[in-house]
Amino acid sequence: MLYDGADLAFAPYGEHWRQVRKIFMQELLSTTRVQSFRYIGEEEMFNFIDSISSNVGGVINLNERLNMMMYNIISRAACGRTRIHNKEFVPVLKEAIEVSLGFELADLFPSFKLFYHMSRSKPKLERLRERVARIFEEIIHEHKEQKPKERSDEDLVDVLLKFHDNDDLGFSLTSENIYAIIFVSTFILYVTFISI
Repeated sequence: MLYDGADLAFAPYGEHWRQVRKIFMQELLSTTRVQSFRYIGEEEMFNFIDSISSNVGGVINLNERLNMMMYNIISRAACGRTRIHNKEFVPVLKEAIEVSLGFELADLFPSFKLFYHMSRSKPKLERLRERVARIFEEIIHEHKEQKPKERSDEDLVDVLLKFHDNDDLGFSLTSENIYAIIFVSTFILYVTFISI
Protein backbone atom coordinates (compact mmCIF):
# COMPACT_ATOMS: atom_id res chain seq x y z
CA MET A 1 0.00 0.00 0.00
CA LEU A 2 2.83 2.39 0.81
CA TYR A 3 4.65 1.78 -2.49
CA ASP A 4 7.58 -0.18 -1.07
CA GLY A 5 9.52 2.81 0.21
CA ALA A 6 9.19 4.96 -2.93
CA ASP A 7 8.36 7.98 -0.76
CA LEU A 8 10.43 9.75 1.90
CA ALA A 9 8.99 8.45 5.16
CA PHE A 10 9.48 4.74 4.46
CA ALA A 11 12.38 4.80 2.01
CA PRO A 12 15.62 3.09 2.98
CA TYR A 13 18.56 5.40 3.37
CA GLY A 14 20.37 5.85 0.08
CA GLU A 15 20.56 8.09 -2.98
CA HIS A 16 16.78 8.07 -3.57
CA TRP A 17 16.10 9.04 0.05
CA ARG A 18 18.68 11.86 -0.09
CA GLN A 19 17.25 13.29 -3.31
CA VAL A 20 13.62 13.14 -2.14
CA ARG A 21 14.62 14.70 1.19
CA LYS A 22 16.41 17.47 -0.71
CA ILE A 23 13.23 18.16 -2.71
CA PHE A 24 11.21 18.32 0.51
CA MET A 25 13.65 20.59 2.33
CA GLN A 26 14.36 22.99 -0.53
CA GLU A 27 11.06 23.01 -2.38
CA LEU A 28 8.30 22.07 0.05
CA LEU A 29 9.36 22.86 3.61
CA SER A 30 11.15 26.14 3.01
CA THR A 31 9.88 29.07 5.08
CA THR A 32 8.53 30.82 2.00
CA ARG A 33 6.63 27.74 0.81
CA VAL A 34 5.12 26.99 4.23
CA GLN A 35 4.02 30.62 4.59
CA SER A 36 2.50 30.49 1.11
CA PHE A 37 0.08 27.81 2.37
CA ARG A 38 -1.16 30.01 5.23
CA TYR A 39 -4.04 31.40 3.18
CA ILE A 40 -5.33 27.84 2.65
CA GLY A 41 -5.74 27.32 6.39
CA GLU A 42 -7.37 30.71 6.82
CA GLU A 43 -9.77 30.12 3.92
CA GLU A 44 -10.72 26.64 5.11
CA MET A 45 -11.24 27.90 8.67
CA PHE A 46 -13.54 30.62 7.32
CA ASN A 47 -15.47 27.99 5.31
CA PHE A 48 -15.69 25.79 8.42
CA ILE A 49 -17.07 28.63 10.58
CA ASP A 50 -19.43 29.68 7.78
CA SER A 51 -20.80 26.12 7.44
CA ILE A 52 -21.46 25.95 11.18
CA SER A 53 -23.06 29.38 11.40
CA SER A 54 -25.33 28.63 8.43
CA ASN A 55 -26.72 25.62 10.31
CA VAL A 56 -27.97 27.53 13.37
CA GLY A 57 -30.42 25.48 15.40
CA GLY A 58 -29.59 22.28 13.55
CA VAL A 59 -27.56 19.29 14.63
CA ILE A 60 -23.92 19.42 13.56
CA ASN A 61 -21.45 16.56 13.54
CA LEU A 62 -18.50 18.66 14.68
CA ASN A 63 -16.03 15.78 14.51
CA GLU A 64 -16.88 15.09 10.87
CA ARG A 65 -16.67 18.77 9.93
CA LEU A 66 -13.31 19.22 11.70
CA ASN A 67 -11.93 16.14 9.95
CA MET A 68 -13.15 17.44 6.60
CA MET A 69 -11.61 20.86 7.25
CA MET A 70 -8.26 19.27 8.10
CA TYR A 71 -8.43 17.04 5.05
CA ASN A 72 -9.29 20.05 2.84
CA ILE A 73 -6.26 21.95 4.14
CA ILE A 74 -3.96 18.98 3.55
CA SER A 75 -5.37 18.10 0.13
CA ARG A 76 -5.25 21.71 -1.12
CA ALA A 77 -1.62 22.07 -0.05
CA ALA A 78 -0.77 18.72 -1.65
CA CYS A 79 -2.95 18.68 -4.77
CA GLY A 80 -4.46 22.14 -5.17
CA ARG A 81 -8.14 22.77 -5.63
CA THR A 82 -9.27 19.24 -6.38
CA ARG A 83 -12.36 19.01 -4.22
CA ILE A 84 -13.96 16.79 -6.85
CA HIS A 85 -11.67 14.03 -5.64
CA ASN A 86 -12.61 14.47 -1.95
CA LYS A 87 -15.70 12.27 -2.27
CA GLU A 88 -13.53 9.50 -3.70
CA PHE A 89 -10.31 9.97 -1.77
CA VAL A 90 -11.55 10.54 1.79
CA PRO A 91 -13.20 7.08 2.00
CA VAL A 92 -10.06 5.48 0.51
CA LEU A 93 -7.88 7.30 3.03
CA LYS A 94 -10.13 6.27 5.93
CA GLU A 95 -10.14 2.67 4.72
CA ALA A 96 -6.34 2.72 4.44
CA ILE A 97 -6.13 3.98 8.03
CA GLU A 98 -8.45 1.20 9.23
CA VAL A 99 -6.44 -1.46 7.39
CA SER A 100 -3.15 -0.09 8.72
CA LEU A 101 -4.47 -0.17 12.29
CA GLY A 102 -5.41 -3.84 12.00
CA PHE A 103 -3.20 -6.65 13.26
CA GLU A 104 -1.55 -8.94 10.75
CA LEU A 105 0.99 -11.69 11.34
CA ALA A 106 2.90 -10.46 8.29
CA ASP A 107 3.60 -7.19 10.15
CA LEU A 108 5.30 -9.07 12.97
CA PHE A 109 7.34 -11.30 10.68
CA PRO A 110 7.95 -9.32 7.47
CA SER A 111 10.70 -11.67 6.28
CA PHE A 112 8.17 -14.53 6.03
CA LYS A 113 6.51 -13.70 2.70
CA LEU A 114 4.08 -16.58 3.19
CA PHE A 115 2.33 -14.66 5.98
CA TYR A 116 1.79 -11.72 3.66
CA HIS A 117 0.27 -13.95 0.97
CA MET A 118 -2.03 -15.59 3.53
CA SER A 119 -3.06 -12.21 4.93
CA ARG A 120 -6.73 -11.27 4.99
CA SER A 121 -5.88 -7.68 4.18
CA LYS A 122 -3.82 -8.39 1.03
CA PRO A 123 -6.77 -8.27 -1.43
CA LYS A 124 -8.13 -5.17 0.31
CA LEU A 125 -4.73 -3.46 0.12
CA GLU A 126 -4.41 -4.26 -3.57
CA ARG A 127 -7.87 -2.79 -4.30
CA LEU A 128 -7.03 0.31 -2.24
CA ARG A 129 -3.76 0.77 -4.08
CA GLU A 130 -5.54 0.58 -7.46
CA ARG A 131 -8.13 3.15 -6.33
CA VAL A 132 -5.41 5.49 -5.02
CA ALA A 133 -3.42 5.16 -8.26
CA ARG A 134 -6.51 5.97 -10.35
CA ILE A 135 -7.29 9.08 -8.28
CA PHE A 136 -3.68 10.29 -8.43
CA GLU A 137 -3.50 9.66 -12.17
CA GLU A 138 -6.49 11.98 -12.59
CA ILE A 139 -4.96 14.63 -10.31
CA ILE A 140 -1.60 14.48 -12.11
CA HIS A 141 -3.32 14.60 -15.50
CA GLU A 142 -5.26 17.72 -14.40
CA HIS A 143 -2.03 19.37 -13.24
CA LYS A 144 -0.24 18.55 -16.50
CA GLU A 145 -3.11 19.97 -18.57
CA GLN A 146 -3.19 23.26 -16.67
CA LYS A 147 -0.58 25.73 -17.73
CA PRO A 148 1.56 26.91 -14.81
CA LYS A 149 0.68 30.53 -15.56
CA GLU A 150 -3.05 29.79 -15.13
CA ARG A 151 -2.48 29.22 -11.42
CA SER A 152 -0.54 31.42 -9.07
CA ASP A 153 -0.19 28.84 -6.32
CA GLU A 154 2.17 25.91 -6.67
CA ASP A 155 1.30 22.78 -4.70
CA LEU A 156 3.08 19.53 -3.87
CA VAL A 157 2.04 17.90 -7.16
CA ASP A 158 3.39 20.83 -9.20
CA VAL A 159 6.73 20.67 -7.41
CA LEU A 160 7.00 16.90 -7.87
CA LEU A 161 6.06 17.15 -11.56
CA LYS A 162 9.12 19.37 -12.11
CA PHE A 163 11.20 16.30 -11.24
CA HIS A 164 9.02 13.79 -13.13
CA ASP A 165 11.06 12.01 -15.80
CA ASN A 166 13.40 15.01 -15.98
CA ASP A 167 17.05 14.02 -16.11
CA ASP A 168 18.17 17.64 -16.60
CA LEU A 169 17.98 18.16 -12.85
CA GLY A 170 20.22 15.20 -12.12
CA PHE A 171 17.36 13.28 -10.55
CA SER A 172 13.95 12.19 -11.78
CA LEU A 173 10.84 10.86 -10.10
CA THR A 174 8.65 8.14 -11.58
CA SER A 175 4.86 8.27 -11.46
CA GLU A 176 4.98 5.68 -8.69
CA ASN A 177 7.35 7.91 -6.67
CA ILE A 178 4.90 10.79 -7.02
CA TYR A 179 1.92 8.62 -5.99
CA ALA A 180 3.86 7.36 -2.99
CA ILE A 181 5.01 10.79 -1.85
CA ILE A 182 1.53 12.31 -2.17
CA PHE A 183 -0.25 9.36 -0.55
CA VAL A 184 2.15 8.86 2.34
CA SER A 185 2.37 12.60 3.04
CA THR A 186 -1.41 12.96 3.00
CA PHE A 187 -1.85 9.75 5.02
CA ILE A 188 0.63 10.80 7.73
CA LEU A 189 -0.74 14.35 8.01
CA TYR A 190 -4.35 13.14 8.08
CA VAL A 191 -3.62 10.51 10.75
CA THR A 192 -1.75 13.16 12.77
CA PHE A 193 -4.65 15.61 12.61
CA ILE A 194 -7.41 13.11 13.43
CA SER A 195 -5.48 11.82 16.43
CA ILE A 196 -5.15 15.28 17.98
